[in-house]
Amino acid sequence: MDRLVNGYAGYKLFRCPLIIIDFGTATTFDLISGDGAYMGGIIIPGIKISLEALNLKTAQLPKIYPDKPSALIGRSTIESIRSGGYYGYICMINGLIDMLKQDLSEKYHFAPDAVKVIATGGFSHKLHKEIKKFDEILYDLTLFALLGNISAFETDDNSETLESFFEQLMSLNILP
Repeated sequence: MDRLVNGYAGYKLFRCPLIIIDFGTATTFDLISGDGAYMGGIIIPGIKISLEALNLKTAQLPKIYPDKPSALIGRSTIESIRSGGYYGYICMINGLIDMLKQDLSEKYHFAPDAVKVIATGGFSHKLHKEIKKFDEILYDLTLFALLGNISAFETDDNSETLESFFEQLMSLNILP
């Protein structure tokens, strides 16, 4: 449901094609068309889960928190895991953004520059300095929408309520 709320809120805020990336336990990419239709998405493991998997699924690799490493090339196992996890994740995000923009351009004829990339979620605050492809960073987009801050999403007649917000959300026909 958070993906749907993000899509709706993003569309109400920007009224253009969107790639909304939510950096949580999982990292989700959701695509919204210029007319507000949910187009689909991608789900990948979040950076923390990826690093935890190395610890849990290998014999002796330690658990590492995904902090920015002091150098690209690690000189110890811990530094190497941290660098690989952090910079590998950034490269994956950048690569997926590029691929999605290319796909949207080829299949739907969206100009790549017309697609706005929105970052949200718990880990977005740690990555915004590294990933230069974000057009907007709205750390709490989901909570902002759900907690009733609907005034940011008001319709032209300024009469939107939380109930009509969810009615409009469901009318977008974006449920799987």
